[in-house]
Amino acid sequence: MKKYLLTILSVLFLVACGSNAEVERASPKEEMSRDEVFGYLETLLDPYADLTEVETEEEAIETIKKIGEIAQEVTRELKKDYAKDIHAVTDLLRLSEKLEELAQDVEDGNLHLMSAYGQDIGKHIRNVSVEHLDGDLPKKYGETVGADNIYDLE
Repeated sequence: MKKYLLTILSVLFLVACGSNAEVERASPKEEMSRDEVFGYLETLLDPYADLTEVETEEEAIETIKKIGEIAQEVTRELKKDYAKDIHAVTDLLRLSEKLEELAQDVEDGNLHLMSAYGQDIGKHIRNVSVEHLDGDLPKKYGETVGADNIYDLE
């Protein structure tokens, strides 16, 4: 009976140890497809486009908070899932981090900086669009600016 009990305890111990083993992490992707770039740009810009629809300062602050949260998630995902030396990732990170900075400044009460952020964010959007998407813009953002391709704005 003792041998039987000892065997069961040994098996339980090994199973428990195995379940605590660290899961091997997949290596970061070495490339980013055009569709992936477009998807991340769309994820970042859809809530940004919502700023044109806000009617009160409170709505603007809530929308910017949402922008910051989404940008933070995108930043984490890009850093976790992709190699550091991918040009598109670097450009998307710059945009994402600028959106995070905007949200942080608004949270800190620095609303007077919002227009300066608009210019910087616009430069990053343009860069991602031109460098990686042949000028294409996500639908919702494109509707906001009045063009589905950045070259139509010039």
